[in-house]
Amino acid sequence: MDEHCFHSTYFANPELVGDGAGGGKMTIEKLSEILQYIQENTGIIGFTIAEYLPFDEYRLHKMFSKIGLFSE
Repeated sequence: MDEHCFHSTYFANPELVGDGAGGGKMTIEKLSEILQYIQENTGIIGFTIAEYLPFDEYRLHKMFSKIGLFSE
């Protein structure tokens, strides 16, 4: 996940140090496309968001509103 797009992640805060894991290049738009593709091609019965820090709650709410598991 790109720390410039996912501000609610541990690795997006340069003041925090942890296990050395850094961000990647996944954008919120691309992740949204992938989740929608999965929803269109299979049944989603569960989903986990781990290690989430709620800095971008509203943006994630908008993204997840397009996924049936969260909107039905």
